[in-house]
Amino acid sequence: MDAADVGPDRAARRARDAALGGRRRRAVFQQLPLTRLDHALTGGRVDFWQAWLVHDKQGDPYWTRARDFSDDVAHVAAPVQIVTGWYDIFLPWTLQDHAALVAAGRSPQLYVGPFAHADVGLMAAGLREGIGWLREHLLGERGRPARPRCGCA
Repeated sequence: MDAADVGPDRAARRARDAALGGRRRRAVFQQLPLTRLDHALTGGRVDFWQAWLVHDKQGDPYWTRARDFSDDVAHVAAPVQIVTGWYDIFLPWTLQDHAALVAAGRSPQLYVGPFAHADVGLMAAGLREGIGWLREHLLGERGRPARPRCGCA
C-alpha cells in the first residue's frame, strides 16, 4: 500500500476527486455499453438503472402510466414547497405542478434559482429554503413569502 493511500492525504484526494466528479467516475461515464455503467460505478447491478435502459421508447407505459402523477398533484392537501432551477430539465413539469396546486386553491411556495438539475447550488438552495419552510410549517414561524421567488446569480 502506498503512503498516499492512507491518512489525511488519501482523505484530501478523495474529497477533491468527489468535488470534481472523480477521475474514475469521469472515465467510467465515457465507457459503453451503458448496460454496464451501474457495475462500473457501484460494483453491482442497480435495478432502476437497468429498468430505465430497458424502457427506452417514448410513450412506454413504464414512464407514462406508472410514473406520471400530474393528475394527482391538485389533490395534495399538505403544504408544498417546490425548489427548482431555470436550467433544470424538469422545470416545465415542475411549473405545471405549481400551477395545478394554485388552481386547486393551494398556496405552494415556489423558489426558482440559477441551477441545473442535481446542481450543487440547487441542493444548497433546497436545504436553505427547506429549513425556513419547515420552521414556518412545523414551528409556526412566519415571514416567508407565499408568492413565487426567484434566486439570481
